[in-house]
Amino acid sequence: GRIVLNLQSASTKVSDLPDFRLENGDTIYIPPIPDTVNVIGQVYNPATFIYKPDYSVGKYINLAGTENQYADTSIEYVLRADGTLYSKQQAGWFGSFAGRTLNPGDVIIVPQQAQIGGTMQNLLNWTQVLSNFGTAAAAITVFKN
Repeated sequence: GRIVLNLQSASTKVSDLPDFRLENGDTIYIPPIPDTVNVIGQVYNPATFIYKPDYSVGKYINLAGTENQYADTSIEYVLRADGTLYSKQQAGWFGSFAGRTLNPGDVIIVPQQAQIGGTMQNLLNWTQVLSNFGTAAAAITVFKN
């Protein structure tokens, strides 16, 4: 599995690593740091952008054309390159998710709104249609007799 180590970007020594046990066959892979930020999900132009240290979450979302009509803007989040997650809920009422700065390799995710009604709403609609057919059939039978 993947383990988040929460290392400082200036860490260069093995002693900076936290203590954890490796087993036979385990490997440690440290990927190169990308110089990009991805914006994916419900935006008009999901894309990968060159990392700029002074750009915020909101700036990158604007570069991606802003959220579209299917976006659930209340649960946007950032998946950090180090494996941690920062959500809009963590920003709180007085924090600024849109103003949050990013790190190279971060991914901004704009989820889709949940489909309300889905299967249950369809079942209810079909039940009403079948009920109306049944009522109509009963009425026709009564009028025939």
